[in-house]
Amino acid sequence: MGYRYLLRERCLNWGATPEGATREMPGDDLLPRADIVSTRAVTIDVDAAAIWPWLAQFGPGRGGAYTYDWIETSSD
Repeated sequence: MGYRYLLRERCLNWGATPEGATREMPGDDLLPRADIVSTRAVTIDVDAAAIWPWLAQFGPGRGGAYTYDWIETSSD
């Protein structure tokens, strides 16, 4: 009971500003009446040139998805 009132909103919008949590995002039109909406964000206080090499390594066939091992090692 306490989770619902004390932590749920914080968990669904971790790191996001109020504006970021409520604005329209790409893909929102795919499920216009979603049962649950979650927006999580991280602010990285550096120039884009410093973070781009790290972001570019994400994804299958690159540095990985940074997720559970069974997802990264599953066969196609």
